[in-house]
Amino acid sequence: MKCRIGGQDKEMTLDSKEYGELCEPLLERIRKPLQRSISDAHVKISDIDEVVLVGGATRLPVVREFIVKLFRKFPDISVHPDEAVALAPQSREP
Repeated sequence: MKCRIGGQDKEMTLDSKEYGELCEPLLERIRKPLQRSISDAHVKISDIDEVVLVGGATRLPVVREFIVKLFRKFPDISVHPDEAVALAPQSREP
């Protein structure tokens, strides 16, 4: 990975395990607000049938693994995460 910091080019190499470890504190900060919003909606995690991820960062394996741990199910990845908000839900009624 290359980036520019303070006018200087910097380069760093991370493997996926190291990246996941660096992301862990941020993901843990996200856990409580997610759990609180589910609780505020008076929904139990076991009541959730499907999890659809929205946004580019949800393509990252570390984010998907976090979702699996939190919801105890694999997210639906059939919807393109950048287009998920723009898609209208399909009617399930005849």
